[in-house]
Amino acid sequence: MSQDNGQSLSQKWHKKRAFWARLALLSALMLSLSALEELFAPLMPVGTKPGLANIPVMLVLAEYGLGAALLLALFKAAFALVTRGVIAFLMSLAGGLVSTLLMWLLFRFAQKRVGLVAVSVLGALSHNMAQLLVATLLLGRYALYYAPVLALLAIPCGAVTGVVLYAVLRLIERRVASLGQSGKNENENVYHTEEE
Repeated sequence: MSQDNGQSLSQKWHKKRAFWARLALLSALMLSLSALEELFAPLMPVGTKPGLANIPVMLVLAEYGLGAALLLALFKAAFALVTRGVIAFLMSLAGGLVSTLLMWLLFRFAQKRVGLVAVSVLGALSHNMAQLLVATLLLGRYALYYAPVLALLAIPCGAVTGVVLYAVLRLIERRVASLGQSGKNENENVYHTEEE
């Protein structure tokens, strides 16, 4: 095996390890935000949440694509199964998969026309409607009376999530730009030192 091939394999291994490490950190953040959401439960209509735990899912979707985001949504549903039971698992799974797929389509084909906050609002709306469908199948058509509440809540909750995600992405972009500029300056310093 040549030295170039060895370096290439090493770089791939480091990239893969970095990816899984970041995914693990974002998963932990997602679960922490999910626990934090329980503090808002007394202030929210019964069975609803602010959607803060969806921020890491959207961040992964924006940075790493559909596959990684779906993996995070599945992990979130599994957490719901362990902590809150089968019904919570089914509702989390339905909401997570449907909203992630919709947001991926919007990110891929319409983000410039729609905007990040609008993508988040539509994601929140699709998440709530998918959960409502599961609730209707499990509990009967009376769950449909909750549709207006869920639809109205999706707008402010989705907007807040979108604004937070926008701020986080801007911070990441600035950090990456700062690191790139720092590396460029270091290279220039080395170059000038060698010339002297």
